[in-house]
This record gives sequence, structure tokens and C-alpha cells, in this order.
Amino acid sequence: MANNLVSASLEALIQHMDYYPDKPYAFNFLLTSRLFLQPYDLMTRVCHLCLEQGSGDDLLDQIRLYEEAKKLVQLMTEWTEAFPHDFSDERMMRSLRDITHHVAGVDEYSLRDIQQATDRLMKRKSTFAVLNSMLAEHPASPEPEERSGILSMCDDPIIFAQQLTHIEIDRMSLIGPEEFTQSFAVKNPQCQGSNLEAYVRWFNRLSSLVATEICMPTKKKHRDGVVKFFIDVAQQCLDIGNFNSLMAIIAGMNMNCISKLKKTWNKDNTHRFKTLENLMDPSYNFKNYRTALHDATEMSNTADSTQEKIVIPFFCLLMKDIFFLDESCASRLPNGHINLEKLEDITKPISQFLLWRQAICPFHRDETILQFLITMPIITEDELHLISEGIVKDSRPSFWGRWCHHCKSNTHNSASCRRNKQRDDVRKAADETGGKEYAFRICDSEEPALDVKRKGLMVDAGATSHIITDIAKFKKFDSSFQAGTHCVELADGSRCKGVAKRRGDAEVWLIDSGGRSFRTTLRGALYIPTYPQDIFSVKAATSSGATVTFSGKKNVLLHRDVVGIHCATLRNP
Repeated sequence: MANNLVSASLEALIQHMDYYPDKPYAFNFLLTSRLFLQPYDLMTRVCHLCLEQGSGDDLLDQIRLYEEAKKLVQLMTEWTEAFPHDFSDERMMRSLRDITHHVAGVDEYSLRDIQQATDRLMKRKSTFAVLNSMLAEHPASPEPEERSGILSMCDDPIIFAQQLTHIEIDRMSLIGPEEFTQSFAVKNPQCQGSNLEAYVRWFNRLSSLVATEICMPTKKKHRDGVVKFFIDVAQQCLDIGNFNSLMAIIAGMNMNCISKLKKTWNKDNTHRFKTLENLMDPSYNFKNYRTALHDATEMSNTADSTQEKIVIPFFCLLMKDIFFLDESCASRLPNGHINLEKLEDITKPISQFLLWRQAICPFHRDETILQFLITMPIITEDELHLISEGIVKDSRPSFWGRWCHHCKSNTHNSASCRRNKQRDDVRKAADETGGKEYAFRICDSEEPALDVKRKGLMVDAGATSHIITDIAKFKKFDSSFQAGTHCVELADGSRCKGVAKRRGDAEVWLIDSGGRSFRTTLRGALYIPTYPQDIFSVKAATSSGATVTFSGKKNVLLHRDVVGIHCATLRNP
């Protein structure tokens, strides 16, 4: 770890920090010491060693204080630059302020240095906050009809791969080296919600996004185009040196919902994909990938242009390698000393990651594509499976069964779906209006027109809420109800917002089994003045403790309240 050191006690290593040895030793120990104690504990013990001499008045004491302050400032400068995330702990910032106060009375040059280090630390923390805000995740999952395909936004695989590289480098820059070793410390509360986990979630998100974009097109030729596009993007990622995005795309295209779409894969796409897949083959501990990564790293070390210096490793495998180094041998020797050889082995891949992290992305940032990649909702794996099953069934001969994409049903095909035909007719009528605000679809009918309003309550077993059309029947309204955002789903599957004006408790009259009228309250009823009929919801009544029995001769509603048991007869409309 430093010169000929092989092992030592923890106390001896901490005391060695008091002399501020070479910079590699300081970095290695600050990185790996958190396997044994928390950063704040280390800070406290090191500062105590540096300041324990006191503040004497003679010349020797002043010289000793000057030297100790200089070493302490050097250590704090290294600590704040290499491990800025440690100072998210308010106790660490408080210790840093205490050290600044101590140095102020000893040496003005050391005071200037530690103030500059503190300023740089605060700027980096602000940068981290901005990046975290830019890379914020949005897990919502909209209906498939609300999505716009990726090719409608960007059909150039080179530009798309460059934007992926921007996100990868931004994600890498947020990761501190200490997060790797903190992930091994099971008692460390900082492991949860770390940047490591966020980077792994990004990998999974990109894989799911690839699968979503391939499954969404309804026509085979469009799916072929999306598959070809992502293969081209994967090739461009390989050329850039972005192995993480390359592996995420391959993982997404290897998902079961994609691999089963046999007719989507033509021979050319299959051959090109197999070539890329072979590079990331896990056989022999990812031998092919490790060879390519080594060659890319060697080229990066001697490159002149910023683009050639970019190397983004397959991050999950890097974490697995570091974890294996930690688990392969003990951190302490039988005599209780720290195994410095093991700590040095752990430090090597982390130090290499820090070199990769320093790469600057020279490509132009396209905010539209970046926002699409970061915020565009993805479809869950279960939903993708259903969509994939529908695509496969639609491509089979008719005697293999039927499947409708719109209704998610095997009772009919998509082409013969009446619900979709109704939607298409409405859209067609809207297009013919020349951009007017309202459009109506009108057709002839031999059936007589119905009354605008009907009296009484219609019993509906499918409705989820009572519906009342007369506002005078309401005794109390729910002030938290938002009419503009409330959505009502009709029997044909269409959804309407703003139909329900208010929600509250309405009083209605029912007739019990003895022919007597009694008043009852329908709680949570919706006020919809445009409905032609008041609706009594069986589901809402049963959820309030009522019992509804349907029979051929008579339908009965049984409900117990504070007065007694009411038995009402419900007549079919």
C-alpha cells in the first residue's frame, strides 16, 4: 500500500496518516478504511492526533503547530477532492469548519488553502445537485396510445448513441470511489439509495426502454425498423467505447417478450445482433468483453482526442469484480492486522474507474433526446409480455386463435374490433371538421328516441359509484373533489374527464319489502347533470355493508343501520 507495508494494526495506520505520507497512501487508506470504521470516526481520530500537542508559547511549539496545520490542510484537501460525498454528513462539515478555525490562528497560507478546498467542495456539491435533478427518474406508465415512437423523434443511430454516452458519463461522474467500499460495509446506512444503485437502475431502464419501443409498433415493418435502429445504436456505442449502453441494449433485445417475435427478426438483423452478442458473451468470465475493454483502455491512454479517451465499462460486471475481491480473502490477518495487500487489490479497479470517469463527452447535447431517455415512461415486463403475446397471436393463422390488441381479448381480432372501429369513426369525423373545436358523429337509426330524463333509480351492477342527476338531492359535498381531473369510464371503454361536476352524500327514497317508503343516504355519489338516469351502484352499496341478492322473481337489497334492518325490493329497469 505504501512502500513495503504489507500489514499493520488499524491504530498504526491511522497514526501513519498523521505524518501525511505520499498521496497514493492517503487515497488508498481514505478509500478502504471505511471497511473498518465510519469516515466521521476516522476524521475525529486523525484530527485528535494532529492537534493533541496543544498550543504552547515557545518557538518549538509554534513550529510544531505550523507543521501539523500544514499536514492537516494537505489531508483535508485530498479528502474533499477525492471523497466529496463524505461531506454530505453534517458532522464532517462541522469538523471541517473546526479545522479551518484552528488553522486561522496558526498559518495564513494554510488558512487560504483550506478555504479554497472548501470552496471547491461546495461547488462540486452544487454540481452534483444539478446533475441529480437532470437525471431524475419518472416511473409513470401511460397507455400505449399516448406514446410517440422513438424513430419519430430521432432516426440517426449516431446521434442517439452520443446522447446515451452523455447520460453514462453524467451518471459516472456522480459516483464517488467510497461508494464501492461502503457497499461492502453492511452496517453502513449510506449504502441505501446510493449513486451505484441509481446507475444500475439506469441500466435496467434502458433495457426496458429498448424492449418497449420494439413491442409498441403494430405493424411488422415498423418493428423491423426499430430493431435495425437499436442494432445500429449498439454498434455506434461499441465504436465510441460505451460498453454499458451496449450491454443494456443487448439485454433489452434478449428479453423474452422480444426474442419470441421470430418474424420481426430478419436474417440481416439476426446476424448483426449475434456479432454484438458474441462480444458481450458471459462465457469464460466475459473473456471477449474483457479483451475489448483492455484494448479500448490502452487506446484511451495514448489517445489525443477527447472522443478516443472515452471508455465506459459494463458497470454491473465491474461491481461484481470488486465485490469478489472483497469476498475472496479476509480483511484482517490472524494476528489482527489489516491485510493491506487485499486493500490494494480493491483500490486498483476503483482507481481505474476514476480514470474512466474523468472522460469529457465532446458530443453536442440534444435536450429533446436526453429528456426522452430520462423521462419517457416504460411499460412493465408483464404488460410487455401481454403485448408480445398479442403480436404473436395476430401473426398466426386464424385456426390458431384470435387476439385483439385494443381489448386485450381473444374473442375477436384487432381488424374486427367494434370498439376500435367506433374510435376510428369518431377520429375520422373530427378530421373532416377542418380543425373545429367540436365534432359529432351522426348516423340514422330505426329505433325511437329515448326520453332525456328517466325517473327513479336504475340498478347497475357494473357501476363503481352512485350517480345522481339532481343537485337538490345532495346534502353534503366533498370539498377535495377535483372535477377537472376526475375521469369517468363508460361502458364502451371510452374515458371522459370533467363529466362529474361534484361528489357528495345524496338522499333518496326507497320502498321496503312492506311497501313503506324510507329515506337513505348514498355516500360518495357523483353529481352528473348530463346523465339521463340516476344510477344505484351495487358495488358501492355492498362496499358499505349492504347485501344485494338477484333472483329470477325478485331482487332484494338488505342493509343494517343504526335504526334496524331495511329490506328493499329492487326492480329491473
